[in-house]
Amino acid sequence: MRSLRQCLLDTDAVVLRIIATRWSLNPIGLKPRELVDRLEEAISTPARATLLLETLPSAEREALRALLSAGGTLPVANFAQRFGSIRSVGPARLEREQLWRSPSSPTENLWYLGLLYRGFEQLPNGAMREVFFAPAELTPLLPLLKAPDRSVEPLELTATPAGIRSSGEALADDLCTLLSHLHNNFVRYADPRLRAMIEPLRSALALQLREAQAARLEFLVHHAERARLIKIAGQRLRPDPQRSTDWLRAPALDQLRVLFEAWRTNAAWNDLQRSNLLQIEKAVSLRNDIVAVRATLIAGLRAAVPGAWHTVASLCARMKMQSPDFLRADFDTDYVRETATGEYLRGFAAWDRVEGVLIQYALTGPLFWLGLIDLDSGSASFCVTARGASLLGIMNEAVETGEAARGFTVRSDATIHVAPVRRYDRFQVARVADLIALVNDEYRYRLTPSSLTRANSQRISTEKVLAYLEQTADHGLPPTLAKAVQRWAGKGTEVKVERAVIVQVKDAAILKRLQESPKTRGLAIEPLGPTAARINEKDWPKLVAILAEAGVLVD
Repeated sequence: MRSLRQCLLDTDAVVLRIIATRWSLNPIGLKPRELVDRLEEAISTPARATLLLETLPSAEREALRALLSAGGTLPVANFAQRFGSIRSVGPARLEREQLWRSPSSPTENLWYLGLLYRGFEQLPNGAMREVFFAPAELTPLLPLLKAPDRSVEPLELTATPAGIRSSGEALADDLCTLLSHLHNNFVRYADPRLRAMIEPLRSALALQLREAQAARLEFLVHHAERARLIKIAGQRLRPDPQRSTDWLRAPALDQLRVLFEAWRTNAAWNDLQRSNLLQIEKAVSLRNDIVAVRATLIAGLRAAVPGAWHTVASLCARMKMQSPDFLRADFDTDYVRETATGEYLRGFAAWDRVEGVLIQYALTGPLFWLGLIDLDSGSASFCVTARGASLLGIMNEAVETGEAARGFTVRSDATIHVAPVRRYDRFQVARVADLIALVNDEYRYRLTPSSLTRANSQRISTEKVLAYLEQTADHGLPPTLAKAVQRWAGKGTEVKVERAVIVQVKDAAILKRLQESPKTRGLAIEPLGPTAARINEKDWPKLVAILAEAGVLVD
């Protein structure tokens, strides 16, 4: 593989300046070769490299250790499965959005530090494969990168419960659904912290979400906005085109990592207040650094054994013993009241009802929603999942995410069946078809005249719709469906099916008065004869009220 100097010389000028900044070098006024000289010296100097390694998060340290332990080279597919991928962006967008300040994965962070590079190697059979590699000059860093410390005494184990609740990747599924809804519909922005927009949004998505709990949806909207996957455009909330596309295309673990990091580093999301079980009237000694409080909680969770079950009580007991003041520096100066009883909770004796509530909320709320832990049916015990172990930095084993090459079927009945893991394709399908059901872990959409009209309004022609479906479907596009779509493009809507109510009256005068009444002007009353009419089902309750006001009771 190439030397460090050659790697730096081959690096794009924008990325080179970013690497220099990360190593505390000022690139202004330096020619590329001068900058490479200084970077090569800095990265190759053990003392400077040691200082930088000490600031790296545990996941990045483990990623670099794994790479150097493997001789400095690993296949991109294997490495990305464990430590995430690098977003493919151009120099202009990179500088404009400063993506290196919020790397999407440990791999991307190492990339912007100049510690990891991409290349190709030839296999014995002559084939080429893409690899990540670290230049040989970085090999001396390996002794400084210790394996994850598992000397901490693990939490006490408990029996596997009979009933297990698992979120899996459901939060990522629902974020895909949310992005599609925001793209296709006008959703007026209101600050998620005020909760003003959550209930209307929940009502609109009630049948489309895997879990329609208001608190969970609020968490999802808030952190999708924090991760800049959605943005405010005028008065409208809508997906950020580039960032949401990057997220939809990313591996499932990276998608959840984006949401986890948004929560882990979020100083605006107060977990204690979000529990709704406590009221904070006067916070004198409560830690102001919400992120630090959360970090202590996450650190305590690293004593769990991935795949094994522990009681919530055992985690609380461990933290009560080792980090009793992680939330309250002084147990007697705050005014924290229990919402249900109104009782003030003061002193160390109230630890289980204050700090314990915070731990319980984090486990049953964010950590469960993100799929980092599974819970028993009563939320008394938990199990750190494989993805949780990876994101929490407990271990970095490959995580099975259900990625599949198949899972996209177009049927002759105009329905499209898409596997949940294919989130980018789900988003694309939702632009041209309507989501009708979530059945057997499969999203089902239907092509309709209204959905195709919507697609046309987004400048997606019928030809593009057919070409996309033909290219993406596992078994191609049914000929009869292709003809039906082409026929609609030529003739428009030929058949419309609606649920309707038939109104029958004894006296034709009643029907005539209804049609002439100012109160029924907004109703579509279609005469079927002198004593019968058809009305849309949705207008039926209003018609009943109008008749009652006119002195006519309806059977």
